[in-house]
Amino acid sequence: MKRKRYAITAAALLLLTLALLSVFVVLNRHNQTVGLNQEVQYDDFAFSVLGTVKANAVGSYVSQQSTQGQFFVVTMKVTNYAKRANFSFDKAVAILVDETGKEYQISRAGQKALDGETTKSGGCESEIPPGASCVSDLVFELPKDARISHVKVSGGGTAGGVLDTIFYGKKIIKVESE
Repeated sequence: MKRKRYAITAAALLLLTLALLSVFVVLNRHNQTVGLNQEVQYDDFAFSVLGTVKANAVGSYVSQQSTQGQFFVVTMKVTNYAKRANFSFDKAVAILVDETGKEYQISRAGQKALDGETTKSGGCESEIPPGASCVSDLVFELPKDARISHVKVSGGGTAGGVLDTIFYGKKIIKVESE
């Protein structure tokens, strides 16, 4: 009989804890859609797109999609609003999304070519100290006929997508194709 009471009490406490956690998540989670030069914020870290440029080549690298490809270079500012923690920026958190909803990850070859040609693209390679910001150029390779809708900032991967949906909300920076 005592075991049954303990089991019921434990189940009730678990349900209460889950209910409180759900309320906390709902109250703290919010979607954010902003435009150029406006920030989306994850906890103490903010991201903004300062500008975009289309190009047929990046540094010495030409699109591998032949005459059908292009590069889209996104200039992103990352700000660390934390009081004590440094922040390491992972360029993979930025995902370019076209008007059809197709997502594009960073072009590794294009990024490597740009990083070899300029020091500006490497502006966020070091840890960002509290209260500081940096600017980095991010290279995406996509078909010439793609029309860009926005940059999505995500924790990355399936786990990051789940965390975004549950805890942080969707973070979108609107950019339009020329």
